[in-house]
Amino acid sequence: AMSRGPHPDDSRVFGREEVGRLRRAAEEVSWLLGRGYSPESAIAAVGNHHQLEVRQRVAVSHCCSSDEAKN
Repeated sequence: AMSRGPHPDDSRVFGREEVGRLRRAAEEVSWLLGRGYSPESAIAAVGNHHQLEVRQRVAVSHCCSSDEAKN
């Protein structure tokens, strides 16, 4: 069963000191999506570059879209 509420690692993986890194990662993923990369490839490349944990990669993927999709 899926648990509700914050994950025990949330304060670490989404804490104040991580916000800038996650924001940059999201911008980079969106840039790649706008240039024809698949979401999976973009998340993998950026996630590896920034050494993001799985939960951080999922969060970044949920907030990214190409510029075309935003219009």
